[in-house]
Amino acid sequence: MQEQVAVLSKKTLMRYLDGDSSILIDLIRVVACEMVVVSHVFDTYTKYFHRATNNTNTFYELDVFLGFVGVIMFFIVSGIVISNSLLKNLDSNKNYGFINFFADRFSRIYAGLVPCLFFIAICDLALSVINPAYYTSMDTFSLSIATILGSLFMVQNMFPLHITTPPYAGVLWTLNIEWWLYLTFGWVAVNMKKGLRSGVLPLVLFTAPLLLFVYLPAEVLLIDSAENLVIVWYIGVAATILYLYFDRSKWDYRLNYAICAAAVLLAGRIAYIYYSNSSYLDLTLEFLLAICIILLMLKYKGRNRFDHTNLKSVIKFMGKYSFTLYLVHLVIENTVFALYLAWGLKFPMALLFVFSIVLSNLIAIAIAYPTEMQYRKLSRFLNGKVNAAMGRS
Repeated sequence: MQEQVAVLSKKTLMRYLDGDSSILIDLIRVVACEMVVVSHVFDTYTKYFHRATNNTNTFYELDVFLGFVGVIMFFIVSGIVISNSLLKNLDSNKNYGFINFFADRFSRIYAGLVPCLFFIAICDLALSVINPAYYTSMDTFSLSIATILGSLFMVQNMFPLHITTPPYAGVLWTLNIEWWLYLTFGWVAVNMKKGLRSGVLPLVLFTAPLLLFVYLPAEVLLIDSAENLVIVWYIGVAATILYLYFDRSKWDYRLNYAICAAAVLLAGRIAYIYYSNSSYLDLTLEFLLAICIILLMLKYKGRNRFDHTNLKSVIKFMGKYSFTLYLVHLVIENTVFALYLAWGLKFPMALLFVFSIVLSNLIAIAIAYPTEMQYRKLSRFLNGKVNAAMGRS
């Protein structure tokens, strides 16, 4: 009987993201991160050399396109990864609860966030000394205890606090949204899995935390200019659900046509946005991009072509430090450009671009190796404490 249960459990877990589909998601995350890194090189160039910021400027257009599309891809992948991880844990461990989920998410985010904020603060102080003439024009935000605490508690730009992000940490606006989306989805999913009890007190105990978690996503959805990103994140959740119950064997040849059609429509939508000077935070574009990712996930479901290959190892490694890279690249790029001007360097601008990107990756690896890459150790430690407090073995 126990062997039958073990086999059944193994079959159930095999439904979740694995093999080539898992590598695909890691690759998309890496590409999205590098797109944002490259976009901010163009943005920094525009800022330091006072180039006009309009759509006739190639650098500006590349900055906008790469940055926004990269962020959209991040949100789709985030919804996929978080929902896949949580549903898998709920399916495999009957004792897995919201506190365990919180410990996992806390470990994943804060193992990278805390050291990155410290690094950004140090670079900010250094920049004020290295190139004071350009310092005030680089970033309008100021370094303060309020901006650091706002980042740690994920309340930047939340009404009515109006706390900004620290200098050179503007990318935190996306993490802020995602954090509360994690908690909202986690709270609802765990309680639905465990079963909601009837009665006034259980309803209050369920609703009160939910109102706290959903506050910022609701604010973003209803009044913020990035309202579509909340929808995009949940499209990622829907992608996971579809992936779990999709039988690729019956539709394999049709997926090729569907992928081609979706890619053509996506390219057409990007061209329309470019020539009409519209925003890339466009729901149609986001939906088409999500469709392409979902179709590729389904296409490679159950396949393992990249097992034991160098490509898989490279993608996995880059994925392990992508969060740190996302957080610190902007301050590194600004430092490189500041030094370039302060020291009167004259080497080609293309070389400066490449150097900024490569250096950002190298420093991110150095920071992430003892921090972000070790988040599982912190997660195991916290979950051990949680399980011990609840009397679990």
